[in-house]
Amino acid sequence: MNNLLVSWGLDSLKQIFADSKVALQIASLPRIFPPKGRSRLGKEHWKYTTNESVEGIIIHATAPGDIETKIQTQIDKAARRKVHREVQHYLIVEGPQLTDIRNTYVVIDKIH
Repeated sequence: MNNLLVSWGLDSLKQIFADSKVALQIASLPRIFPPKGRSRLGKEHWKYTTNESVEGIIIHATAPGDIETKIQTQIDKAARRKVHREVQHYLIVEGPQLTDIRNTYVVIDKIH
C-alpha cells in the first residue's frame, strides 16, 4: 500500500478524504489478489501484470471534460494488445487531485 500512496503523491492516509480512501483501497486490490487468468489466441498467451491491473482499475480525470478522452485511451490501449482486446470494467474518479475526488463513474464498455 505504501507504493500506491507514493504513486498518488501521498505520505499517509491521514491526508485524504473518505472517497479517496475507498479509491485507494480498490486500487490496491490487484496487489493483494494478483491476476491469475490468461488469454490465449493460437500460440499467443497474454496475462495482465499486477501493474496493468492497478493502472486499469481506477483512472483519474482532473476535469469532467477529460472523461471521454480517458475512456478512448483505455479503448486504444486494449486495441494495441495482440490478445484480449476487450476493455475490462473500471472506475473513473474525477477531481483536481486524487485526494479530492468530486465524482466517481463506473465504465462498462462505453457506458458510464
